[in-house]
Amino acid sequence: DEVLAEPYIVNVYLIDSSGEITRQAKHSGNENFLPINRFEMIPETKAEKFLLLEENDSSSVYVLTPIRKMEACNRCHQLSGPPGGFIGVKLSLEDISTLAQHHRIINIAVTVITFIGIGSTIYLTLLILVIKPVTKLHHHIRTVKGKIHQFEQDSKTSFPMLEEPSTNDEIAGLTRDFNELVKTINEAHARIHELHQKHLEHADRLATTGEMAATIAH
Repeated sequence: DEVLAEPYIVNVYLIDSSGEITRQAKHSGNENFLPINRFEMIPETKAEKFLLLEENDSSSVYVLTPIRKMEACNRCHQLSGPPGGFIGVKLSLEDISTLAQHHRIINIAVTVITFIGIGSTIYLTLLILVIKPVTKLHHHIRTVKGKIHQFEQDSKTSFPMLEEPSTNDEIAGLTRDFNELVKTINEAHARIHELHQKHLEHADRLATTGEMAATIAH
């Protein structure tokens, strides 16, 4: 019953060595004999045989598996003699073709879903580990570039630094190098701004001294 539950199995037989069907799972009035001599050997098994027949505008495949004699039966039969019969299975070629097509569609769908899953995983990994940090770095560079004009206004400008990365990959190393560069620029600019302020104060003192000297001279 479990074998017949498969949609492509039509019937199962017990066949003697002459080809006469002695028993069958599903009784059919027109199946009493199979031409054993017309069956061809299946190369992969070297024991099973098959036969393709056209029946009622449909194709069927019969597969025969020999029933080997057991060692316990050697008391009254020669073990090396011909098989004691065959187990035959009738398969519907149309159902096998439909099943194969169904499996092919499932395999294609599984392959497509697998590639989509792998592609999505790779994209998300690149997005999180590469694209997003690089985009953030580019945005920060544009922010720093936009504040450069404040140098010309003699204002004390401090460029913002990127958040310290928690990983040790190449993008994290690039971020740390960029922060070091910004830190160096901030320190240099702070020093320049401090010297500039001192020069202005010194110039103011000189101007005040000059004005006082001119007043005294008059």
